[in-house]
Amino acid sequence: MHNKKTQKNILTILVVILLTVLAVALLKNYTLFLKTALPNQNPYFEFKLPTIDNQNTNTQVETPVGTKLRINLNYIGTEAIENVSGYSFTLNYNVGQLNFERYLQENTFSISALMAANPDQLGPVRLAGIFTNEADLTEGTTLLALEFTPLAAGSTTLSLNGFEISYEDETDTTQAQKITDTNTPVTLTFNITAGSLTQPIITSVSPSTITVGTSTTLLISGQNLTGSGITSVYLNQYSLDKTTVLDSSTKIERQVPSDLPVGTYNLIINYQNGARAERTDAVEIVTSLKNLAIEEAYFSPNQVKPNGVYKTTLWVLVNNTQGATALDYVNTDLSSIGGRPNSRLTSECAVNNNQCLVDNKQWFYLANITVPSTTVIKEVSYIIPVYATNKTGESANSSASLTITNQIAISERAPVVDSVRSYAMPREIVNNGQAKISFYAFVTDPDGAVDLKSVVIDLGSINQGVKAMTASEEEVTQGKWFYLKDLTVANTVAVGSKTAIITVTDRSGASSEIELKFDVTGSTRAPRIVQGQGIKPYASPRMVPPDGKTPVSFYALVDDPDGQANLESVIIDLNTINLGIVSLEQSTSAGNGYWYVAKDLTVPTSAPKGSHRFYLRATDKDGNYATADLDLNVADISYAENGPTINSNKSYTTPNLAVNDNVTEVTLYTFVSDPDGTADIESVVVNLSLLNLAPTNQMLPVPSSTQGQGQSYALTIRVPQVVSPSTTPYELVVSATDKQGASAAGKILLRVASKLPEAIITPQMLFGLATNSTTVEVVFSKSLDQNNLEESGTNFRITDATTIDSPLLISRATISSYGTVVTLTTAPQEEGKTYTLLALDTLKDNQGIRLSSGMGDKLDFEGYQEIKGKPKARLATATSPTSVEVVFSQPLKPTSVNFSGNNFTIKELLNSSYALKVLQAEQIDTNLIRIKTAPQKAGVKYLLQIKKLLSAGDKELNSSTEFKGYVSALRGDLDYDGDVDFADFTIFASVYQKENNLLDENSNQNQNTGGGSNANANNNSNN
Repeated sequence: MHNKKTQKNILTILVVILLTVLAVALLKNYTLFLKTALPNQNPYFEFKLPTIDNQNTNTQVETPVGTKLRINLNYIGTEAIENVSGYSFTLNYNVGQLNFERYLQENTFSISALMAANPDQLGPVRLAGIFTNEADLTEGTTLLALEFTPLAAGSTTLSLNGFEISYEDETDTTQAQKITDTNTPVTLTFNITAGSLTQPIITSVSPSTITVGTSTTLLISGQNLTGSGITSVYLNQYSLDKTTVLDSSTKIERQVPSDLPVGTYNLIINYQNGARAERTDAVEIVTSLKNLAIEEAYFSPNQVKPNGVYKTTLWVLVNNTQGATALDYVNTDLSSIGGRPNSRLTSECAVNNNQCLVDNKQWFYLANITVPSTTVIKEVSYIIPVYATNKTGESANSSASLTITNQIAISERAPVVDSVRSYAMPREIVNNGQAKISFYAFVTDPDGAVDLKSVVIDLGSINQGVKAMTASEEEVTQGKWFYLKDLTVANTVAVGSKTAIITVTDRSGASSEIELKFDVTGSTRAPRIVQGQGIKPYASPRMVPPDGKTPVSFYALVDDPDGQANLESVIIDLNTINLGIVSLEQSTSAGNGYWYVAKDLTVPTSAPKGSHRFYLRATDKDGNYATADLDLNVADISYAENGPTINSNKSYTTPNLAVNDNVTEVTLYTFVSDPDGTADIESVVVNLSLLNLAPTNQMLPVPSSTQGQGQSYALTIRVPQVVSPSTTPYELVVSATDKQGASAAGKILLRVASKLPEAIITPQMLFGLATNSTTVEVVFSKSLDQNNLEESGTNFRITDATTIDSPLLISRATISSYGTVVTLTTAPQEEGKTYTLLALDTLKDNQGIRLSSGMGDKLDFEGYQEIKGKPKARLATATSPTSVEVVFSQPLKPTSVNFSGNNFTIKELLNSSYALKVLQAEQIDTNLIRIKTAPQKAGVKYLLQIKKLLSAGDKELNSSTEFKGYVSALRGDLDYDGDVDFADFTIFASVYQKENNLLDENSNQNQNTGGGSNANANNNSNN
């Protein structure tokens, strides 16, 4: 018995030993698996100058003082590291010799800690990077770009060490894995030569126009063109080969290949030290060259009486690419108005000593034209032909219109500069060579704005001589705006009151002038961090967990009285949460300054919980500074996990474009959900500081908008006039807080425009959407002139949003039948990449109004990405008695939206025999359609049926959703049009009159019957 028990114990011990050995072996193999799955090569990183080919790590770079350099930090491991979430390293450098200007973000990388703010501090500086989405590191990946300028001669070294790479191992997701690079630091040595090198400058390119299919030698002229050694010359992405001619500092030649497609090209020259020279729109490739063209022809004045006394002048602008001497003559036929059939025009060069040519263009005129009384007066203008011929036999034709009427009286007064509407902005400028001043003049002419010849401004008081002012595109009755923008005043200009003299001259030689006063000051004042009237620095959200994941951003509105260019830095001290000193970057203008933002930082797990007060400091270039503070609550992580969330994809505005007139209302919408239900949501606040309004504005829940555990919130506002129109939307930060104090942040995008003089509304791009990898559909606010759209797509340009060096070629452009959607065919797009689309001012709407620069002519879109799942309608809301807005789960293909509303039918939910007529449908954002309807019945439930709509990926949408007829919030709004007006009073008066008539009838009946019975008394009471 004892022996059996002993044997059993021994057997048990052997099993335990065997299991232990097996576990150790498995653990060892698991550890080996981790190690073998990772790169076994060191170092993992290298420095790389993008402009130097075949460069090795530790290369010595020779560069002069003051030349801006850019270097890349590349991963060079031969094996990929998967699921990388971030990394950190130490940067070592001597601030006395290398001045770092910025850290450039690459791909989805975002900086969470920046360099020390003290310019006297020497390195090292610890930097940390986070991928907003986990990414794979492969050989050659650029993680970060550093841009800096050498300050002093000598030899200095830039080095990085202490690398740590964080990644997620799919076999163990409990904690992040790390790799440490312990090898010799990655270094780059700079031999900085004494004396600064002049920046290479391109002054001219010849020829600037090339016929497609021809190989042409391009002559590039400029200053210091050879620089530190040319590494490459490009027209957009096309490399140009060197000719046999040797390069010089003022001229270089390169060969343009014959296979470049038709289009406009930027010229870029790259140098060994990282410098570059660039000229925008340097070369145009065209299908054929036209040597002769008439670009403009008109009469001034363009109305005359047929009495042989009143005179007019015919003006013709001729462009002859072969030069003025190659032009033979310019003639007109005046026989239709009683003149000579072959009248020759005089060149303006003949009376201006040949100083009239600009790019081979010259004006011709025929003066003192009179119309005899025998000329018939017509309701329409006479069309007068003009002809130009050069000595090679080429000709060009055009025409000018002239109205013959007895109903005018031509004024002989000179043009006038309106002293009330002409001004300098700002009225006071600092003579520091950085602050900017602009001049504006409103000029009228009794013979029409077309009669104006020149508007110049004499700036001799600030040593800038006489300059021509530029005319605006818009013509207002007989006047035009002229401007000269962004001049700087050198520190050699004496302080005091200055005068600018504006002189305007018409084509008859009559002129007038006014003086504009402005002050030049040499005193600089400290910048200001705006606090007051509801505006102050803030964090969004105001409570975050210390989890290293949740983003938090810091905002401050900063103004410098000496001009924004005088502001050196805006920083915030985040040392108490282990993030060090962080720089805030300039964002959007707010009328009384610019917003500065440090976006999407994360609080590390080592940060102490509780309320933290952080200090901001704004410093100008003269050392003046201002300070302020803001608070952030680092909360228990459990709060954040159970807190609310804001779905920014469901955030939108109605209307989709706001007007900065402080009158027109716009409603902001967002969608907030909470795992504990909508009753747990305590507040939803939108920060309107970017709009010069209070930062905390309570949004209210939208009735009948509950979906699951969330619902929509709305706020109606008016945009002040001080808010600048912007080509990109304003990002309004929304914060939602629950009853436990947990909060979340999101954003609402608001587009802001302004009304132009005389109610001229320019066409604008509302949004662009990639509908497949080679197609982009662009939606405009107004119907375009279809004859004005170039089929080759030259009205548009697409570039990488981060650099203009990477254009996305456009091969074709088409327009929808309604004229509001343009479809662009492009080269293959990179999935998810952000592109910038620019529409040129050559586009016009159906009324002939051009697209205006800075007003909806630029937008960003992302390269096509396939979205899984079926599209569906998420929410339909009646926004007025005749308007319904529908939010969809996926972006919609604009060309599938029928303007007449045929994609939609609406019926009463409980009475399907009653149909609500759909009048119109328009897509106002990628996921949003506004439907115009016949008047709805207030509070009645409707069924909206949708058919034949397509998503961006051509998935068909056939679905339905419900909404309630619009109910006015105004009790006196009897006709439910959103206003209490005379129409409501008419309805009220009509009803009131009927009731009074009934009362009068009952009163008469009572008098006839004696009026004493209880029955009659009750009857009156009921009435």
